Amino acid sequence: DDPLAHVKDLKDLPRVDPQIDPCIECGFCERWCPSRDLTLTPRQRIVVQREARRRGDHSLDEAWRHAGDATCATDGLCALACPVSIDTGAFVKSQRQRNLGEAEGRFADWTVDRFSLLEKAARVGLNIGHLAARTPLRSWMSRLPQGWPQWSDPMPRAARPRPSCPNGSADAILFSSCVHRVVAPGNGHQPLAAVATALGRRAELEIGVLSEAGLCCGMPYSSKGYVDAQRKIAGRTIDRLLEVSDGGETTIVVDSSPCAALLKPLAQQRGLALVDGVEFLAQSIVPRLQLEALDASIAMHPVCSMRRAGLSDALESIGRACSSRSTTLVHAGCCGGAGDRGWIEPQLPVAAGEPMRRELDQKAIEKVYASSRSCEWTLTRSLERPVDSVWELVLRASVE
Repeated sequence: DDPLAHVKDLKDLPRVDPQIDPCIECGFCERWCPSRDLTLTPRQRIVVQREARRRGDHSLDEAWRHAGDATCATDGLCALACPVSIDTGAFVKSQRQRNLGEAEGRFADWTVDRFSLLEKAARVGLNIGHLAARTPLRSWMSRLPQGWPQWSDPMPRAARPRPSCPNGSADAILFSSCVHRVVAPGNGHQPLAAVATALGRRAELEIGVLSEAGLCCGMPYSSKGYVDAQRKIAGRTIDRLLEVSDGGETTIVVDSSPCAALLKPLAQQRGLALVDGVEFLAQSIVPRLQLEALDASIAMHPVCSMRRAGLSDALESIGRACSSRSTTLVHAGCCGGAGDRGWIEPQLPVAAGEPMRRELDQKAIEKVYASSRSCEWTLTRSLERPVDSVWELVLRASVE
């Protein structure tokens, strides 16, 4: 009866930040959020920020620190589901950056210059954690993966100017990311670099390995808001990769999907041919191998960065080539590990993994494969079954 009904009682959407202002609170993002059953979804994070702006005070700050910030994995999958591609995780990271103090920034920069020492300390720390598993800290320590057992580098330092390679030349160079240099292989497997070189021999390709302390994509810094530190260490890594690849002539294969996703834009700017390990397996290794499909029920888990890069199909094709009973989980989303966040907020990976665990039980899946060591150890714990590298799957299915 009111001719002005269409312009009355409109929902107030105060401006908060250009990254999230276009949100109409439709909720399409919610099904992909690892914290959706724990604290807040991306839509709810935006609603809370708008309510804080309406109030004009800091009454929500304390609750936000845990529910909005600490339990956000910043995985970016919400942007894939959003009709206007809003990445709430990127907004949270920008908030973290704004909240950093000058001293914290200087300390992050200091660690970049000493990253090789940080790697060694991390390996020692992980192993001390396992030694302390019988103490009152047992419940916390049991979340940690096993580190390499020695203080020195787990693999010989790459020869300069070329990486380690049997005949001194390479068809491709595998860049061993810091997570593979720090964390020991899971489930009794050999190092991923050894698996890659073995597959290279079977495919009649020479794969060199660059396993050099101090190189990193910068993900540990980026996820916490240390943008300058991330750019510095990533730039240094690209410089080294250009050096060992003869200025970009040889393809660089990154053994961890999150690292590949972070390095790839910078590599393209510098003229460096850099690919995700899954992409390399699907295009250059698997077609050259003789495969005997395993008679096992397996699931392929595309990690967040792989989904964003559009490589899920490549992972699925590898699964189909290696097993007669391969599937991709309907509920395969972020593992909730988010680097070290899953250790600090252990409820996050548990909540994120619950829908996947139920699906695995219903489908009687025997084994899960992924392409990130950090995701693999997180999923192994939350899914209550071993999760291995896709490289291991291809090695199992290939014939010598």
